[in-house]
Amino acid sequence: MCTLQRLDLSNNKLNGEISSFFQNSSWCNRDIFKILYLSFNRLIGMLPESIGLLSELEELSLAVNSLEGDVTKSHLCNFSKLKLLYLSENLLSLKLVLSWFPPFQLEILGLTSCKLGHTFPSWLKTQSSLYELDISDNRINDSVPDWFWNNLQYMRYLNMSYNYLIGVIPNISWCNS
Repeated sequence: MCTLQRLDLSNNKLNGEISSFFQNSSWCNRDIFKILYLSFNRLIGMLPESIGLLSELEELSLAVNSLEGDVTKSHLCNFSKLKLLYLSENLLSLKLVLSWFPPFQLEILGLTSCKLGHTFPSWLKTQSSLYELDISDNRINDSVPDWFWNNLQYMRYLNMSYNYLIGVIPNISWCNS
């Protein structure tokens, strides 16, 4: 297993504490491990900060489990190569300070029902490569900043439904001239 770079165990009926998965693994391959998919299972518990040891991760999908607790910059600060992050449909809260600048440039981000807070996530301003974004059902009670509307040139899929967004829909250029 020390040469394993990709692990996809999604869409099964795996259960148990997610922390055991990380604690009981030697991760001798953590310097080459790139993709971890555990979505659509029955995993429970809090996301351990030790997930950050997988610093070469490019894709992390933990969506649709029963994970709970806070996800902070401590969980995400080592992921400089991360391109895909799915945490949707868990019982997670993203607790990221306003001044946080992610070390990664995501292309795909799924945070449906992740309790992002009442303000529009300002750290998204740093994500200039996003082409899929789902921040639906997060009770965001704020206006969408101009910088966001001006940064949609690569966007293929955008879901911000089931929030309390306020303001005016701007005149968006839908095509490149």
